[in-house]
Amino acid sequence: MIVAVGNDGQFKHFVTAGGEAHLAENSLYVNNPLRVENRKSLILLLEVMTRRKTKAEWISLLEAANVPCGPINNFEEVFDNEQVKARDVQIDVPHPTAGNMKLVGSPMRLSETPVEVRMAPPTLGQHTNEILKERLSLEPQAIAALQEKGII
Repeated sequence: MIVAVGNDGQFKHFVTAGGEAHLAENSLYVNNPLRVENRKSLILLLEVMTRRKTKAEWISLLEAANVPCGPINNFEEVFDNEQVKARDVQIDVPHPTAGNMKLVGSPMRLSETPVEVRMAPPTLGQHTNEILKERLSLEPQAIAALQEKGII
């Protein structure tokens, strides 16, 4: 999770929600400059405190305490989100070597010109010769020389 504790009041709400209200009164951590100065020791204490609850428990507690926070999700959690599902953000794209790939679709929803995936992600080097010829105007012998030298 990410917690945005940008002032003394938020810090107090954060540590109080975590059952460690005494940290807000500790002379080492009573204000932001001191928390920055004593960051190493504070981080160790906050790590112990935050490990006592699950991410979901923390988010619920901190939202109730008006502490800015949010989850940091892994891919499974991202794609399991009801908003992500409702917007069809996960798409399946057939790939010539990797099989079916689950990818992130465009978040844009355009009524007259819907976004569509026309091809799978390229394989390593799939378009190298094309780009060197078309974009850089390299002749076939120059491309061959780059390949012989192991540059491409």
